[in-house]
Amino acid sequence: MRRLEMVEQLELLIARAKPVGEGPSAKIDFARAAIAEARGDHERAVTILTPVIDAADRMSDRWLGTFARIGAARNSLALGEDESAMGLLDDAEGAARTMKAQLLLDQINDLRPGGEVAVSSG
Repeated sequence: MRRLEMVEQLELLIARAKPVGEGPSAKIDFARAAIAEARGDHERAVTILTPVIDAADRMSDRWLGTFARIGAARNSLALGEDESAMGLLDDAEGAARTMKAQLLLDQINDLRPGGEVAVSSG
């Protein structure tokens, strides 16, 4: 299946979703941001992901918060907002290290200039 077809199918599923509560709503919004990113609308993706990050923090959902920060950083980089992206990556890296999530650390590393994960002291 082509990527565009997958995006269109995801849009249809999201349109039918009836999330109840902050967690499910944040996850649906995360998917909406992925659609915006796939369509090259990086500004919209960041706009959607910002409240997802806030919701994840309120719910103490480290996984969602980390994925959302990585997505927001990727889209911020696409917009040339490097300083904002690096702050998001720093926050995501801290959570990924706490969770011992090497796959997420690899994604963070791929987004940093020169592919360098920040070295923590401790």
